[in-house]
Amino acid sequence: MFGRKNKAMRFTSCNKQGVISEAGFSFYSIDRFHFGYQEGDHTALLIVERGIGVTKIYCEDLAWTYPFENEIIPPQKKDEIIKNIQESLRFMNIQYEIVK
Repeated sequence: MFGRKNKAMRFTSCNKQGVISEAGFSFYSIDRFHFGYQEGDHTALLIVERGIGVTKIYCEDLAWTYPFENEIIPPQKKDEIIKNIQESLRFMNIQYEIVK
């Protein structure tokens, strides 16, 4: 795999579009309006509003996609996912606001 590696933060950068964490998740840009978060075989899509300077990430409806869409994400797990997203965005040097 190619990309920038940062052992202190446990991330590998992939094509400037996302990161892979040694903790077992990846976070990546899908298009102008969406980011993806993946842990193993579970994926969540996040709606994004990219503005000048700050990117808003909407997490209020955080849920797994097909075929796990009926699996409820417990509040503690949602907090962990949001923390992972925040670490990823900091590593990617993206100014952000999390909207819950």
